[in-house]
Amino acid sequence: MASAGAVGLIAPNSLQMLEKLFGPKDKKSNRHPALMKYKKLVEVEETEAGIIIKITDKGKRRVAFTDIEDLKIKTPLSWDKKWRMVMFDIPESKREDRRYFAEKLSEFGLLMIQKSCWIHPFECLEEVGYLTDILDLDQHVSLVVIEESNFNDFAIRHFKKVGVLG
Repeated sequence: MASAGAVGLIAPNSLQMLEKLFGPKDKKSNRHPALMKYKKLVEVEETEAGIIIKITDKGKRRVAFTDIEDLKIKTPLSWDKKWRMVMFDIPESKREDRRYFAEKLSEFGLLMIQKSCWIHPFECLEEVGYLTDILDLDQHVSLVVIEESNFNDFAIRHFKKVGVLG
């Protein structure tokens, strides 16, 4: 029990973060601090007060990617008739991040209107911003709000078809 208290002193939500790393601890599985230590997700230190478990930067990144899986763009009651456009120019040296970024935009429900230009009818700055922060792509991604466009009819038909717009 001392270990749980020690963890709680380091970060109040450490137990929840540890569960996000490997799910709830199960005595029959190897979801155990020793395994997390081996994978360099946590550092384990024994002190007189008990065991202190610190989440490493690699562990925090793992938690952040878990959080990305939970992100969803909120659907308001009515549409403000504005488009949110995400544009990016991610260098070839970050190819995997670019692929993952585009994949997540699709999962968020954005519509690709050009290879690196995606749109959505609802506010998504927080979700896209979190994703760009985690992937360290801030300098390569722009978000623009548009009121009029030449893709309006096409986009409205698409978002109605997929049930985003009523």
